[in-house]
Amino acid sequence: MISFALAALLALQGGSETVTLVRGGVAHGVPLWDFSDTTLDATASNDSLGGDSVLSGGPSRTVLIRFGDLDRVVGPNQHVRKATLILSPTGAEKAVLRSASRVLVPWGEGPYQTLSGFMNRPAGTVKPETPEVPRGAATWRYRIAGDGGAGWQQLGAQGSADTAKIEGAQATSDTKETRIEGLQSTVQEMVDHPFANYGFALAFDAPVQFGSGQANSGRPRLELELEDAAPKTGADLSVVAIERKGNPGELATFVAHVKNVGTASSPGFSATWYVEDKPGVPQDVSKPLAPGEEATLSTQAAYRNDKSDHRFGSVALRIRPSGPDANPRNDGLSVVTSGRGITVAVSKATAAQLAPQSAEDWVQGQVRLFNDVYLAQSRFSFAPDGVRERVLVNRVMVADLGSVGDASLGDAVVQVASTDPTRFLRSLAMTIGAPSYGAESVSPENNLLSNRGGQDRFPGLMGYGDTRYEGLVPGQVGLPYEAFSNPMFEAIPIEPTGLLSATDVATLNAAFGGPAPVLPKTVLLHVQNQAGEGLDGAELQIFQTQDGKIAKDATSRVTLTTTKGGTALLPGGDSSPFAKLDPTGGNGALLIKATANGVTEWTWLKNWQLIDTASRGNRVAAIMDLRVALPSLPLESETNLAADRIVSDSAGSVPAKLAALIDGSNETEAALGGKPGDWVEIDLGRDRTVGEVDLVADPGSVWTAYDLVTYSTGQRPEEAQRWTQEVDANWSYHNRRDPLSANRVSVAYRGKPRRFRFLRIVNRGRTPGRLAEIKVIPAKVAQ
Repeated sequence: MISFALAALLALQGGSETVTLVRGGVAHGVPLWDFSDTTLDATASNDSLGGDSVLSGGPSRTVLIRFGDLDRVVGPNQHVRKATLILSPTGAEKAVLRSASRVLVPWGEGPYQTLSGFMNRPAGTVKPETPEVPRGAATWRYRIAGDGGAGWQQLGAQGSADTAKIEGAQATSDTKETRIEGLQSTVQEMVDHPFANYGFALAFDAPVQFGSGQANSGRPRLELELEDAAPKTGADLSVVAIERKGNPGELATFVAHVKNVGTASSPGFSATWYVEDKPGVPQDVSKPLAPGEEATLSTQAAYRNDKSDHRFGSVALRIRPSGPDANPRNDGLSVVTSGRGITVAVSKATAAQLAPQSAEDWVQGQVRLFNDVYLAQSRFSFAPDGVRERVLVNRVMVADLGSVGDASLGDAVVQVASTDPTRFLRSLAMTIGAPSYGAESVSPENNLLSNRGGQDRFPGLMGYGDTRYEGLVPGQVGLPYEAFSNPMFEAIPIEPTGLLSATDVATLNAAFGGPAPVLPKTVLLHVQNQAGEGLDGAELQIFQTQDGKIAKDATSRVTLTTTKGGTALLPGGDSSPFAKLDPTGGNGALLIKATANGVTEWTWLKNWQLIDTASRGNRVAAIMDLRVALPSLPLESETNLAADRIVSDSAGSVPAKLAALIDGSNETEAALGGKPGDWVEIDLGRDRTVGEVDLVADPGSVWTAYDLVTYSTGQRPEEAQRWTQEVDANWSYHNRRDPLSANRVSVAYRGKPRRFRFLRIVNRGRTPGRLAEIKVIPAKVAQ
């Protein structure tokens, strides 16, 4: 929803604004993950090309693109004045648009591409002439392939029942981008009828390739110019629920509840059932409905008994009110016939807080978000098409929650006592079997031994874990869970979604034949310093935690020493410090104290990390990389080489403005420039061998990311080399910090000891920052 402040700003600007939708972006506070795209190719008519990094247009090809978050982004009192679809060519070709059409039927993107899909087939096997199409994927032949799927009316989505040409759509193209304009009436229809938003179909006369929604850059964008519209009141007919009655494998009865959730009476409506996306005969319901009254309609459809997948089989009802209707967005509802049936009970107080939106509409909107985004778009190498479960709301009731009981209703009951969507979505996830443990199990406030924070960098809906799609990373390669640089992942960025974590998905899909979440049988720890080098001879003390605290049982503590290369084998059997970890949810993580060259650092090894690596194929043995900021040589910790030295910055500031950085006080601070490439530099006076740099700041105030680069006497700044870097300062300053006062903390950077004179800290972000102190600690060099 648009905030009051934003509404006031729009009023001052004439009631208009421009928003841009792009996969992974944010618009009006909505994270945009409900996105699909693919290429239909006549020369590869059985190939699923969804999840590829490019979209290929040209003769005998159709490009499909769907933005599913339109009704969440466009406010209830806004109108689409202009809509432009922007595509970015990957080569020098100039796109020649033949037609832009609206897709009229559902289609499936199919699974994301995984590294295993690009690997050679085993020796001695023959590539089949007709490859198997992934279930649910769109191809030149099918809009939804596989059992329970459907074909296009005409190959390549070219039938009159497949697509409708958008009259007035025009394209301008150059080698940088293609802009398709004139889409506003079509986009407004998609906003008004989200239950029938199936996206765009594009045909091009000449071969061209564009970046897809999975590309690292140049993703499809939908640019909307929005204007204020007068609020509508009065009658508002809503399809508030479609109730399923029957048993799996039967011809079940589906009962739709159409309720007037508005403030005036409605004269009636016509209704059309859609079973497996095929429309039935329209029915007229002439009975007037007063506010709060409802009518019911029923149909029959197969209730599939598919134990391996609940994503397929659909029943929908769309209505056309006979009189004025305040909100067309709730004039239809579609459900998956085999989804997990639930009843949702909303407290009376919460329903009142949701007004003027009805409790039923709010619930169905959140369930659609859960099904279409959290379940469908939480994808990983072992689950490239997401979670195979779906949720069906049989009933929404407003009641005193204390009077609601599961037994009398026959479904799992999800109670709603708050308007916070996250709480409801978490309840839905737990109802269908997601683990209940979360970030609180390793919160720094509960930890008795270390000030080391335990926040996960890329947590999901349930508050923990990793949500990055890592399908193009070899399963044997460990993912960097903490904020240390890794050259491989600079070249292969993997993007967090904030949806469900990998452990959530593995747990949920286990009910559909996926591998059960387990811990690896053997775990080899690979302990590395901040530069990524193995730490030989480091002492590790490993503590079992319970509810965020160190377990009191002495057998839950193990001491190890790393061998050459920085490795140590975690003991197995009853003596294993993770023998008591529960892979299906519950009790904790290992807190690891690492000591080398007189310095101690802390890190975590969590059960979800072990489950994730086992899910990626490392069920027998796993190598877990642990990065700790330990020095490779002893340090002269009592010496600060930066004290009272010469400091300068990219803005040419006078020395007095920067003196706070080297005055020895943690209470003073200096401002830092906000552009990428802005820098601050210290001249140590002569070349010195350095093993540590400490930066003191308030958490959240320093640059978001930066490089520490160095150069020596006689070298130019252009010859500076990176010593180490900060990839996520917000995480580091909250989790690997040494508290100095109520606000200020110190974060230590310990790269491989290097001899230099000039230390330059270079901004890699786009925001300004503040820094209180820079300390430079020398390494002890043998004489």
